[in-house]
Amino acid sequence: MLDDGIDNLRSALDWGLKHDPVSGLRLALALGEYWDTRGMPDEQNKWTNALMQATESDATDESHILRALAKIEMGRAAFRENDHALSTLLAEEVTKM
Repeated sequence: MLDDGIDNLRSALDWGLKHDPVSGLRLALALGEYWDTRGMPDEQNKWTNALMQATESDATDESHILRALAKIEMGRAAFRENDHALSTLLAEEVTKM
């Protein structure tokens, strides 16, 4: 169960943020449903936003696609939290990428 390893996941996200933000963003995206089912939107926002920012200077196609997917996931999370303005804003940003 992921709950038992949450500290290890946080350590992996932190390592990714410092050393390999693209891999860290992949992990954050993989954890989206977990964070959602556990009611952890603040943690999802914290890691996903930090990792998106950390990959901004990476111009690879993979990084660009991961940032778009992250914005979609964050938009879904905002919608679930009834923040429809943020959800709409993020969807618009994805269409302009």
